[in-house]
Amino acid sequence: MRRCRKTLSTSTACGWITAATFEEYVRYLDRRFRPKERSVLFIIDNCSSHGKVDNLQAIIIEFLPLNTASVLQPMDLGVIETTRNMYRKSLLQRMLLLLDANNRYTVDLIGTIYLWNNLWKELGATKITNCFAHATRTCRRAVIMTAVKTTAIIYTRDHELVGGKPANDFECFALSDASLPVVAPTTDTEIVEAVLSGHNDDDILEDAPIPEEAHEVPTTKQTRDCGRLLWNKVECSGVGDFSLLQSLKHLEKALLLTASRNARQTKLTSFFVAQQRAFQVVLQVRLLCTLVFHGFRGLFRS
Repeated sequence: MRRCRKTLSTSTACGWITAATFEEYVRYLDRRFRPKERSVLFIIDNCSSHGKVDNLQAIIIEFLPLNTASVLQPMDLGVIETTRNMYRKSLLQRMLLLLDANNRYTVDLIGTIYLWNNLWKELGATKITNCFAHATRTCRRAVIMTAVKTTAIIYTRDHELVGGKPANDFECFALSDASLPVVAPTTDTEIVEAVLSGHNDDDILEDAPIPEEAHEVPTTKQTRDCGRLLWNKVECSGVGDFSLLQSLKHLEKALLLTASRNARQTKLTSFFVAQQRAFQVVLQVRLLCTLVFHGFRGLFRS
């Protein structure tokens, strides 16, 4: 959640989303949508961790009917099942190659991550679109039936190499973890803690300031160097005319003038350094001219 919510980071000890975390996130979005006058509809699965959130102004929450996720949610209409079949197929193919070479195949975490990454790229937009379009069990099975038939041959071949027969078909093997829970069960202790740590809705609805990323202000030296780089680029590339160079000059002058106005005086003579240096240069030039004049004068006398 940290990447998509740069100004809000939450975590739970069990690793599951809880009702408190869900409410915090929804209210965070409601505070962001409110100044923009947006009207947002959230269609959410009806589970214990997705609790009811009251007093929302920019968001309307509608829950799906109970026990209908496998029929109504697009990800459950074949996307997850198809991806699982592709993953099991890739595992069987790797096992088959290593068994032919009398090697043992072990599955590690980093290898699994790379494998899932490649499989998601191979899934393609067409298969995902088909899964979104189908809303019945019959149509969903028609989408994945071809992959199951081709992979069943590899599944049987793996068992033949180790001298055994499969105890079940490939579909049971591919969907062996389909019944795993996707939402953490709520314990009695968590329910009691949630009730005892009740909060005031008026305090939550207050517009909490949303921190923004601070912009780094370039220094005067950086501004001057950047202006010189742009000037050299335009001058050397030959793509700009005199008017473009004049525009760059005016831009640099305006930025540096603003910086000088906002500068703080650290010493009494800090704003007279340039004038002092110019005066010293003039004195040195006059002294040099005087020495040269007297030198030539003495030369002519001799």
